[in-house]
Amino acid sequence: MFFCLDVVVSPEPSIHQTFTFSRTVSQVEWSPDSRYLLTNLGFDPVNPDDKPEINVFEAATGNLLLSTCHNPASGMLLSRGVGWMSDSKRFVSFGEDRLFVIRDLQGKVLRTGSTGDVIPKFGKIIASLNMAALLSHDRTLAVLSLEGDEEIRVLDKLTCIPATISLSSDSRVLAVSCSVDPDIDRAAHVDLYDTQTWSFLRRLEAESYVNLVFVITPAFGGPNDELVCCGSENGILHFWDVETGELVKVLEEHSQHVGCASFSPVHPGLMVSCSDDNHIIVWVTKDLCRSFQGADQKWIEQRKDSIKLPINIKNGW
Repeated sequence: MFFCLDVVVSPEPSIHQTFTFSRTVSQVEWSPDSRYLLTNLGFDPVNPDDKPEINVFEAATGNLLLSTCHNPASGMLLSRGVGWMSDSKRFVSFGEDRLFVIRDLQGKVLRTGSTGDVIPKFGKIIASLNMAALLSHDRTLAVLSLEGDEEIRVLDKLTCIPATISLSSDSRVLAVSCSVDPDIDRAAHVDLYDTQTWSFLRRLEAESYVNLVFVITPAFGGPNDELVCCGSENGILHFWDVETGELVKVLEEHSQHVGCASFSPVHPGLMVSCSDDNHIIVWVTKDLCRSFQGADQKWIEQRKDSIKLPINIKNGW
């Protein structure tokens, strides 16, 4: 793998970075303490011989700390989901071998467990509970405990064509991204569910939201998880209000398919997105930018003609 690091012009150069890869990045996740980024490099149709990789980076410096794969015994096996445990010292991967693997930051395997009859299409870690929500190829939604007994509970059978799943930080709202379903003439969309009752909440749609082929992972963000962000196959990032379903913002910095976005658990105004244009972009909201400016005013003054403007997603933050 070829890796290089470029500093994004921003008011906080120590944490705003662009990570440039020579291949497709399918998933990126912040650690709960916001110190690390976990990336999942899956199948790349342009470079089909590249082996899947799971990488851990130090977010502040961009240093690569670890490169591994889901199952070394089967190097070409794709990881169907990666995520962090609650202590930010362990991370998890899932594969179609019906196994989950927990590793530490040195890459040591701490635990290997089974997903039972569920063959994961995608897995999302619920870090606060050390559990995982799994979406299978037969449209089954299940929950798996990653500590103690490996209890698997099937929650629902979905009727649409689901691509990936995501959970709010308090685990009360589930987002399921759904691709175009030509059989029933249904456009791509994101469905929200209440995890307390497993009832349908609302559907998030936009004319510019495109999901025909690739995997797109929704992300909850904002101080109270009041937003859902989702990329698109045309490179556009979409922001919807969770309570109303209103489309409140779009960002068009990426040039190709955006498969994943993730908000910082420590700074809700920081968001990272990854794309098939081989870039990871770290975004900052205006309110968080102002808090950075006090400590970095001298740096800003020296570069005021070239600083990239922060984003304004929603009034109040």
